[in-house]
Amino acid sequence: MFNGIVLGIATALMQSLSYLASGYFIRKHNSALKLLITSHVAMGVMSAVLMPFFWDGEIFYLPRMVWWCLLIWIVMFMLGQTGFFISQKLIEPSRLASLLGLKIVVLSLIWVLFFHRTLNFLQIAGVVLSVSAAFAMNWSGGKHFEIKSLLPLAVTLVCYSITDLSETQMVLLCDQGNIVRAGISVTLLCYTVLGIFSLPVLVKTGWNFKMQCHSLPFSLLWLGSQMTLLICFGIIGPVFGNVIQSSRGLFSVFFGVIVCRFGFDVMENSASKKLWLRRALAALLMIGGIACFSFGKIIAQ
Repeated sequence: MFNGIVLGIATALMQSLSYLASGYFIRKHNSALKLLITSHVAMGVMSAVLMPFFWDGEIFYLPRMVWWCLLIWIVMFMLGQTGFFISQKLIEPSRLASLLGLKIVVLSLIWVLFFHRTLNFLQIAGVVLSVSAAFAMNWSGGKHFEIKSLLPLAVTLVCYSITDLSETQMVLLCDQGNIVRAGISVTLLCYTVLGIFSLPVLVKTGWNFKMQCHSLPFSLLWLGSQMTLLICFGIIGPVFGNVIQSSRGLFSVFFGVIVCRFGFDVMENSASKKLWLRRALAALLMIGGIACFSFGKIIAQ
């Protein structure tokens, strides 16, 4: 279990750093599309190099449902990443990291509306806490969320939620007794195909070597976080792993303080100690909401 917890914390740490890395790129090149394409090409190359170590001939005999789920994953992930990068131009990374916890609200709506499931008390409490955390984060200093920032954030949350569902289905379909290997294999397959789809658009972004280099920190951190996350889930389960991963909000607040203190140009606005404390409390509130919802899911099963 200790290894699983360490990997969960490593996931949260890498994701928090990846948000800062993407903010740095957008500040440099003022384009979410350029980051979207260059990072996915880089992750595609890295995944293609790793794929032979996890896949062999069985990749050509996957069930048809896997390929349909893969298509859904690619479309939803591209839309979700676009929404996320646009959100970063409007919402500070330290806030956005915690707001991604609102995926729980979206997932609960999907379960209730499309799978006709009911929520128990703990799950409802988790949703309420998560929404409360979002409001608390909005009033944690700096500019309040503008109406125009809510649309890309909503697109991000909905598309990421559908991405999670489709990726989970792919992992279950490919599992042959080793859920960790299945998870990593599916992730590599997804990002390899995504990189291939991104190549035709690369020329239209005004690609250059310097731009590609600027996207590498985000690409390495994001792909690495997906690997450690899946291994974490394999060791301690997705529920406990999800709770640990939600600590990215606290890490992002901490890194936000650091980058403001040293004046790094990553789209964070300066704030007083009191306001940073409010953000930390809002992040803790979000973690509490995720914990309630996750453990409520255990009771419901």
